[in-house]
Amino acid sequence: MKLRRWMLSFLCCSAAAAAAAADVEVTVTADRVNLRAEPSLRAEVVGQASEGDRLTATPPLDAEWVRIVPPPQVSLWLYGELVEGDRVRVSAAQVRAGPGINYKVVGRLDKGQTVEPTGRRGDWLSIEPPPGAYLWISGRYVRRVEDKPRPAPVQQAAGPPAPPVPAPPSAAMKPPLPADTVRAPAPPAARHPAREAGSAPAPPALTGRTLVPGKPQGTRVIETGVLRRAMFVWRRPSRYSLAKRDEKGRYYTACFVLGDPDTLGALAGKPVRAAGRLYWLQGVRDPALVAESVAGE
Repeated sequence: MKLRRWMLSFLCCSAAAAAAAADVEVTVTADRVNLRAEPSLRAEVVGQASEGDRLTATPPLDAEWVRIVPPPQVSLWLYGELVEGDRVRVSAAQVRAGPGINYKVVGRLDKGQTVEPTGRRGDWLSIEPPPGAYLWISGRYVRRVEDKPRPAPVQQAAGPPAPPVPAPPSAAMKPPLPADTVRAPAPPAARHPAREAGSAPAPPALTGRTLVPGKPQGTRVIETGVLRRAMFVWRRPSRYSLAKRDEKGRYYTACFVLGDPDTLGALAGKPVRAAGRLYWLQGVRDPALVAESVAGE
């Protein structure tokens, strides 16, 4: 009898713990929040989430870092020799944050599991996030998706009037962004520095960027080369760049490429022909090509 009671108590506690740790839906409360391979500011940035995005997270949500399921637009990496067709051919394959063994492990695949490749870089495949892979986001930028608010009770005639509902805080009262976000671009001032120098205004894709005075801006060009994807985008206008070979056969960055993310992701690692307008940005060595069309060569 005592054993039965102990087992019942154990099962109840286990069920409660499992319920407490169950994944929940959260919403992102800031723009361009980094998704990292580990709960650390030093960990690789694998992708970003925007304000209003909904993610699946594991409680506690009030911790410094919250574990999340990678959103579909994030690419993870798997060594190509571990895959045959669309299935893992080894007993255990490590899923990493980038194309190399120096990147952190963010998941694992067992033999026979299927993968969805999205691109290739050398011997490494970029794949859609598989089940069991996790990333991390700062707990300061997520909150639980709340249920629909309950209707307010009907006020009785004899009771005092209901207190006024406070208005939502204005944009000026929003707390400052923490260290693990890229600050969202502010609305342009009445006079943009690049316009004062006689340059063309930046297109919407470069909102928040300052054009270099004296440089030709908005020149229509057609560029060819290999489309590359960078894992780190700090200060860069795009995670995609066009690489060309110099006279010694070495690759160099000709320009960054901004365009449709799905198209660029599908063509990453391949020779392409990109047409658009070229802009020079302050703080960036190579120009940015705002593409009107990108196609494989």
